[in-house]
Order: sequence, then structure tokens, then C-alpha cells
Amino acid sequence: MDKFSVDYRISKQLLSNNGGSYARPVVRLSVVGIALGLVVMILSLSVTEGYRGILSRKIVDMGAHVRISSLAINYSYEPVPFERDLPFIDTLRNHEDVKGLHFYYTKVGIIKTSDQVEGVVLKGVEDNFYTDGFAANIIEGHAPKCDTAKQNTEIVISSYHADKLNLKIGDKVRLYFVQNPPKYRSFTVCGIYETGLPDYDESFALVDLRQVQKLHDDGEGKVGGIEVMLHNFDKTAQFAKFANAVVGAEMKAEPVQQIYPQLFEWMDMFSANVLVLLVITAIVCLVTVISTFFIIILEQIPTIGILKTMGMQNGRVTTVFLMVAAKVVVWGLLIGNTVALTICFLQSRFHIVKLSAEAYYVDYVPVLVNWFDILWINFAVIALCLLAVLIPAYFVARKVSPVRAVRYE
Repeated sequence: MDKFSVDYRISKQLLSNNGGSYARPVVRLSVVGIALGLVVMILSLSVTEGYRGILSRKIVDMGAHVRISSLAINYSYEPVPFERDLPFIDTLRNHEDVKGLHFYYTKVGIIKTSDQVEGVVLKGVEDNFYTDGFAANIIEGHAPKCDTAKQNTEIVISSYHADKLNLKIGDKVRLYFVQNPPKYRSFTVCGIYETGLPDYDESFALVDLRQVQKLHDDGEGKVGGIEVMLHNFDKTAQFAKFANAVVGAEMKAEPVQQIYPQLFEWMDMFSANVLVLLVITAIVCLVTVISTFFIIILEQIPTIGILKTMGMQNGRVTTVFLMVAAKVVVWGLLIGNTVALTICFLQSRFHIVKLSAEAYYVDYVPVLVNWFDILWINFAVIALCLLAVLIPAYFVARKVSPVRAVRYE
């Protein structure tokens, strides 16, 4: 029998449930502690990934990854128009990172019903605005058809406006626009959307782009801006830099992080809190493991003395206790991963844990399992726990005298 097999059998014996042993409950608590720590880490990162994913998608669905507009824009909802057939359009559309490109135009107006009025920003869009992502936010009805020869007179309003103005699918609404001369338009509600983002839901209603062009007295060749959808959210800043280089001195390209900075600052603050939680959890796991193995060592000091008396070298004694630690850590990882992934699956499938959409922008805790995160967390826990065990293992190998250990009770 080789040395490794002997060391393995000794480590197995140290963890066996012998009568009168007070270290066994501590070992179980250590396994539970590692498992709970792993559950907290996996859930924290999965919720963070879920939040960033769903909130980023919601923000992009409101417009796009990159917005291109006139440099003369006055930060109101009355943009400075420009021609839609500018030379750089094809350059942007043919870029490998671009998923879609759509034009828009906005106009500030007032929705009036029989007994109520409400301010609104009318956003004129084309069909690809919905197909590139926004259609998923329509909770009732359908998107208007904007590719017909005749201008569509349907409108998509938010659930906020629908509730406040008591509107439903099929209702007629009249919008008034303060200008010289004043204008009004009648629309039929065909859809109700909800993004969960108050800045958007409380402001925008969607119509055919040509309706807004007509309100601005522009032909169909003028637009208020361009929204660019990308395949990869992580390429947003890089593409915005490229776009600014090609659109010319009179235009500007803004990444979505610059358009809605408060939402991304909120996500960064959330991620920072999770990082603090991960550090605290890792420290608790390390303290638990070190304490557990000091207790095991105290219980097994006579055994250690006998092994040394029989000629076992310090390195092999250390190896035995590292094997003990590996078994405890592996059991903790198996239990922790099973519990954490089960919770993630149930939450992502059934949305068991609910939230206030007004405070958190979503009505449930979003969960997204990133398998790379799972792997590095497991490897990090293994590495940290085994490194932590080196402290009591060093105590075993260097400080325990065989004669005193055999006499120890």
C-alpha cells in the first residue's frame, strides 16, 4: 500500500463518527457554514447579473444602445431635425456590431379625455423600433403597423397613462400641441406598454413616425434622431466612439450610459454593496474553517503523537489534515451549489420573491446564473479554505511534540 493510500485512510478515520467525539458536530457546522457561504455568494452574484441584465435590456428597449442626434439639440423633447439620408447612415448600418438602426422624432403634447388632461411626449417611430426589442414591453394590445402607405393613426400608451386617464384598447384620444398655430390629432389606442422605468412610462407615447414629421411641418425626409441597436451591450462605449468619428462635426453619438446616467449609477452602487457582502462572507467562511480544524487538531493530538512516534514525517501529517479539509470543503461545495442553483432555478422560473416595481424597477428578484462566476467562486472557496487550513496544519507539523502529544488528554 502506497503512502497516499495510507494517508487517505488516516484522514478518513479522523472524520469517522467515533463515540464521545466532540469534533464531529463542529465538522458538520463547518460543512454547513461553507455551504451557506457559497449559497450567499452565488445568489448575490446571480441577482446582480440578473439586475444588470434586465435593467440594461429595459433601458436599451426604451431607445437603443447609442443615440445619434444633432449637436445643436437643446436637451428638450423638441429636437433639431436633420436629413435621414446622410452619408454616414450606410456606414453605421453596415458595421459588424450593429443589429438594427431606426429613426425617431419627438413632439411634446397634451392628452385630453372627457374629464382629464395629461402631458406626454409623442415619439414617432418605425416598425423596426418594435421588432428590435420594444415589443416585449407591450403588455396589452399590439404595436401599430407603420410600414403602410397610409399614415397609421394608432397610438401605444403606457400603463401609467392608461390608468391615470382611464383608457383601454380601442379608445379614441385627442392630443393637443401648443404651437403657432395650435394643432391637434386624434388617435386610437392599440397597445399599452410597461417598462417599469418611471422616466419613460410617465413621459412617452408611441405613434407612426410620419405623424410627428407632419406635426413638425417636415417632410418624410427629416427625422429628430437615430437609435442604434447593437449585438453586444459591452460594445456600447466602443461603438459610440466610432460613431462620433464618422457622423461629422454637427452630430453627436451618445451611449446609453450617458443618456441615463442615474440608472447606471444605481446599478454600480448595487454591485458595490454585493462586493462588500462577498468579502464579509468569505471572511466568515475562513474563520469557520480555521476554527474547525483547530478543534479537530486538539482532539487528535494523541493520534498525531502516535503517528510521529511511528515515523510519519511532518509533511505527511500536514497532508493528512489537508485531505480532511478537502473532504469538508467538497461536501460544503456540493451542498452549497445544489441549494443555490435550485433556488436560482425556482426564482427564475416562478418569480417567487417579489419586489416593489416602483422602488426596484422590476416586480420580482431577477436571477441570471453565469457559469463562469459559479466556477471561479468554487475555485476561490477551495483555494481560500485550503490555504486557511495551512495555519493549523503548520501548528501540527512544527509545534506538536510526539512525547507531549502521546501524554496529552
